Amino acid sequence: CGSKEFIKLYAYTLVEHPIFVLWDLDTMLLQPMDSLFDAMLHPSHTPTGKAARGRITVQYPPLPHRIAAFFTRDITSARPWELRQAVQGGFLVGRPCLAHFQLYLDIIRRAEYLPGRGNGTGWGGMGYGGFQGAMAFQGIVAYFYDQVIGSDAIASNSSTPVTHAATNRLDSSFRISSTSASATDGPQEAVELDVCLWNQVVADVVWRGPDDLEFYGQCRNHYQSSGCKDCRITPIDNVHSVHFTACKKPWECIQRRNLHKRPLERDREVTNETSCRQLRDRWFALRMDLEDRLEMVGIAKSRRDGQYQPDVFHGYCTGPNRRPDHYIPMNLPTNSSVLSSLYT
Repeated sequence: CGSKEFIKLYAYTLVEHPIFVLWDLDTMLLQPMDSLFDAMLHPSHTPTGKAARGRITVQYPPLPHRIAAFFTRDITSARPWELRQAVQGGFLVGRPCLAHFQLYLDIIRRAEYLPGRGNGTGWGGMGYGGFQGAMAFQGIVAYFYDQVIGSDAIASNSSTPVTHAATNRLDSSFRISSTSASATDGPQEAVELDVCLWNQVVADVVWRGPDDLEFYGQCRNHYQSSGCKDCRITPIDNVHSVHFTACKKPWECIQRRNLHKRPLERDREVTNETSCRQLRDRWFALRMDLEDRLEMVGIAKSRRDGQYQPDVFHGYCTGPNRRPDHYIPMNLPTNSSVLSSLYT
C-alpha cells in the first residue's frame, strides 16, 4: 500500500507485450477475459472488435473506438456528491507505453498533489484527493485516465498535462437525475467496467451516514444517485472477477459476519456474508481442482483435516485470525512451468 504501489506503474514498460494485466494477489478469475483483450486489440468496426464490445458490460456506455485501458472505480471510498472517484487499485488492464510511463513519472516527481479532499485538491488540484489511496496508485491512475490521456500534453509530447476546469461538488438536480455517458471531463479512452461484474468486492455502495444525512440512501456513484445496483447480492455466475478486499482473503481464515445494527451505526463498507461465503467456496473449489491436477503429475495433495469451521474453509484452516500456522498451504512443484502445462 501507499507509495510502494507506484511499482505497479512499471507495467507500462512491458512494451514487448500488447496488453498488461495488473491484479492484486487476493483476486479470483471466474470467467475468461478474452472480450477485453479482443476489444483492445481489434478496432470497433471489425467483426471481432464489434462482437467483443457487445459482450462487455460497462459502467458508462458507449465504448470508445480505441480503448486505452479497462478499470473499475473504488465506489466504496466515494461520497454521493463527489465528481472525482478513485480507480480500484487491485485491477487494471492497459496498453504498455513508455511515453505514458514517463508522464506518470513527471507528475509524481513534480509532486502535483495538493492536500485535502474536494475541489482544488489532489493530483493537479483537480479533486483527486482525500479518498483512500488518493496519493498513491488509486488516485494517480484515475487522474491520468480522466485528465491526461489524449490531451494536448501527449499530442505535443509535452511533460505538462493539460487539465480542465471542473467543480468537485454537483448541484442537487445533477446528483439525482444525471444520465451522462461520461464519468469525467477528460478524453474518454479508458473504460470503466461494471463494478458488480468486474473486480467485484461485494461491498455496499450506498451512502448510509452517519454524516451528511441529506444523502442517506443515495448511491456513492453520483451518476446513479438512486436505484444503483447492490453488488453485494450480484449472482456469482454473472461475475467475471473477484477481489477479496472486503470479504477478506480465504487464506486468512476469517469469517466476517453480518452486522445486525441500525443503518446509521453500520460499517460503511459492510459486506454480505452469504455472497462472501459463496466466493470463498468457489476459491477453495479452484484450489482443490489445482491440487487434483498436480496429483496427476506426482505432486502430493496437502492435508485437508483442519477443524476450524470446515464447512466454511473446507478443511484448510486449523484456527482463526490470520496466524500463518492456521492455514494449510499447498504443495507446489519446484518447477513453475509444470503449472502452465496443467491447463493446456
